[in-house]
This record gives sequence, C-alpha cells and structure tokens, in this order.
Amino acid sequence: MRGRAELRWARLRGHGDVVTGLLGHEGVDVNQGTTGDGATALMCASQTGHADVVARLLGREGVDVNQGTTDHGSTALMLASQKGHENVVARLLGHEGVDVNQGKTTNGFTALMWASLHGHAGVVTRLLGHEGVDVNQGTTGDGATALMCASQNGH
Repeated sequence: MRGRAELRWARLRGHGDVVTGLLGHEGVDVNQGTTGDGATALMCASQTGHADVVARLLGREGVDVNQGTTDHGSTALMLASQKGHENVVARLLGHEGVDVNQGKTTNGFTALMWASLHGHAGVVTRLLGHEGVDVNQGTTGDGATALMCASQNGH
C-alpha cells in the first residue's frame, strides 16, 4: 500500500528514477487510482507533461492505457491532449491498444475534441495521423465534433 502513494507523488513531480525504483518494487499496482477521482500514475504524468515518466509507466506489463477516472472517465490521452503535451500524446498513441476515439463518460469528449477546443495544433495533427481516428465523432450531449470545438474558440 505504501508503494502506491510514493509512486503517485513521484510521478506528480516527474521523478523518473524514483518511478523506476518504485515500479521495481513487488506488489506496486500501476493501475491503482486515487480514492478521490480514480486518477492513476499514468494519468497524472500525462496531464503534467512528464513524457519520460509516461514512457516508464507504459513499459510496465499490465498498464491500462485506456483506464478512465472514476469521476468523469478522462483517460491519460484525453488529459495530455487537453493540456497540449504533444510528446506525451505521441508516446500514448504509440502504445498498443490505445483507443483514440474513447469519450468521457460525462459528455463523450474525445482527446481530439479536447485538443481542438484548446487550440493545440500539434496534438491535433498527431491524433489525426493515428489510424482509426474518427474526426466526425460527436459528443453525447449535442453532437458537437472536433471541428465545432475548434471553431467555437476561433482555432
């Protein structure tokens, strides 16, 4: 149990060597989420732009790249896309099994919609280059697409 808390703090601060040491400890659950919103180490490292830590976590057998938070269903890819962390998005897209079209449970927003809404052109380009991306996927509420999200904010 103690190793899980240390892993969370290490990835928040981007301490790759500490993360590597913690990942080597028997019993560390890389998919363990926080009690508040269910955020995992991968989600937090992705949101804060720590590409080296993301790479180390993705190298761990059994990591669930598509796991969503318990409060809204945000994935690591959505969080990195929303913040414009292009290097992190590239690493996540390179992981086998990543679902580029997965939407949030609360509104259906995808990684492409988040990047478009916030004007992160480099991230949008990377997402559009991923095989199988659905550029016309709409939100669950009003059917808004990535193009609509970008247009709404003048991007």
